[in-house]
Formats: sequence, C-alpha cells, structure tokens
Amino acid sequence: MKKAKFLGIFILAVWLLSGCSQVLERHTMRILAFGTWVDITVFVDRTVDKAVLQQQLQTELHQMHKDWHAWHPSELTRLNEAFEQGKAVTVDAQMLGLLKLSQQLEVASDGYFDAGIGKLLKLWGFQRDDPFNVDQLPDPKALQALMAKPASTLQMHFEGNLVSSPNPIVALDFGGFGKGFGIDLLIEQLKKQGINNALMNAGGDLRAIGVAGDRPWKIGIRDPHKESPLAILSLSGDVSVFTSGDYERGYTIDGVHYHHILNPKTGYPAHGIASATVIGDKGAWMDAAATTMLIAGVEQAFSIAPKMGVKHLLLVTDDGKIYLDKEMLPLLTFNDNQKRLNFRSF
Repeated sequence: MKKAKFLGIFILAVWLLSGCSQVLERHTMRILAFGTWVDITVFVDRTVDKAVLQQQLQTELHQMHKDWHAWHPSELTRLNEAFEQGKAVTVDAQMLGLLKLSQQLEVASDGYFDAGIGKLLKLWGFQRDDPFNVDQLPDPKALQALMAKPASTLQMHFEGNLVSSPNPIVALDFGGFGKGFGIDLLIEQLKKQGINNALMNAGGDLRAIGVAGDRPWKIGIRDPHKESPLAILSLSGDVSVFTSGDYERGYTIDGVHYHHILNPKTGYPAHGIASATVIGDKGAWMDAAATTMLIAGVEQAFSIAPKMGVKHLLLVTDDGKIYLDKEMLPLLTFNDNQKRLNFRSF
C-alpha cells in the first residue's frame, strides 16, 4: 500500500438514496491491482448479486495486472524480451489494441508521452516493487547510451497480430495508461449489466458514470504541496478524472527528490509542474494526458490538451501557482486558493 496513492484524489460524496425513482443500493468494493487499491462504488438494484459482481471485477483486474506487469513475468515482459532479441512475437487482440493505442498517445502528446521507455524507467529504479528505497542515481554513461538512440512506441511494426521492433532499446511499460485502459473496460462491462451509476477509483485516478445517489459525485483534488484538498470537483455523467503528481513515486538522494514521471525527450524527471489534473471522457486517454501535461509545462500543456481529448485542465506549478481553463471554474469549489489562479485557454 502506497500512502501517496490515496492522497491524490479522494471521494467526499455523501450517498443519499432518497428521492430516487428506483430504489438502488450502494455497494462498495476494494480490490488490490496495478500496485494500488481499486475502490469501486456502484448503485444497483437489490436483486443484483453483489458477491458475484465483485468476483467478476476482481478476476478481470487481476488478469490485467498479471498480463501487463512490466517487470514480473507477463505477456508484456515476453514482448519486451522479443524486442530486445530482435524477434517478432504474436500477441492477442487486447494486447494489440494496447500497443496501437500507445502509438496514438505518443503522437497526440507530441512525444511527451512514450510507453516505450521501460528501460529508462528501470535504469532510474522505478521498475521495482519498492521504488522508494533507491540509493543511487543512474550511471551517466548508461543513461547517455539509452538516450543516444531513444526508444519510441512508433518503432513498433505490425503485420496482423505479429509485432516487432528494429530498436532493441524499446521496452514497453503501461504504467502511464494501463490503469485508465483497465477502468474503461470495467466501466463498459458495468454498463452492459445495466449499472449506470458507479465510480471506479484506482489509487486516485477515476472514472464515474451517472450520479452518487441523488447528487453529483464530489471529488477532492489534492494540493501537491499539502496533504489536503486544493479544491472539490462536482461532476455527473460519464467522466474521467486523472491526476499525475511529482509526489507519487520517487526517492530522495542528497536532499534532492527524484520522481518517476520521466521526460522521454531528456531522460530525466520532469520539473516545473508539481501536479496535473485532467478531465475528459476515456480513462486511458486521461491517464496518459495527465502525465503528458505534467511533463510538457504550462504553455505546451494547454496547446497539447485538446489533441488528447482533455476537456478541462488544472496545473499546479512547483512554486504553487494554479493554471486552469476558465470553463473549469464552475465545477470547482476552492477554499483559500483563489488568489493563486491563472487562466489559460485551449
């Protein structure tokens, strides 16, 4: 359990069922997957077998976690080993969809998001079960060698379900959009079962559908400089809210903090933006977009955001300034941060 994961975005809703035309019961589930807790809240008819529903979602999440793991033996590590050896490998339809999506995300992000930098993440010590106790920085020569011929998802070639790459440095890591992709799959399953009011929160990254009883979902956005809310979001309908922050995974060496959100253009942790919160439709796109916005910086972020489907964007800089689109303001309730606000347009 990683404490920081629970401080990014958290649910503050008071669940009230009175006034609903149909009597729905609130049911909550907690499942460990993707290295964090996935908290699921659904409003369902009392005839729904909650135990069966939870088992179904748990099975799906555990399978995704197993197949997409970047350093434990998995379908993904099998693919990366093939790239390293210059071999082609056959993948199933779901994996093929993930690979092609990763290319779309890299293009839309102007290259600030690249799921092919697994070796870079490993070199920095972030592909391990405990990324908080790293005691040395990457070897400069090894880092220089990786950046001499940078990895890119665009270096993958497809022939039907056969995938290869001419660059042995390409190593995929779905940590930047896998949770969002998984949430999207499960939300669609809930819809097919007639569940239209639900929230799926994977360690602070979430997608919601419908409403929380008879009121909107209330979602807190953490201030990256404090362990307290920056603002409260009020949302309803089908919407995804994802936040990337420099406080999530990292370590400190000689008084300097190094976080896991690496800029693929430099090979180093991004700087300038402490957290980025995005609102849009699909979880996979918003997952990648939040990372992109943090890396790109204020001006570039507001330029790239529309290409990634971002409807609203809020950035908090290292020095505490807040940048957001003005259309987002009615959705937010701030405490004492109004003087820090700066507005930008897409």
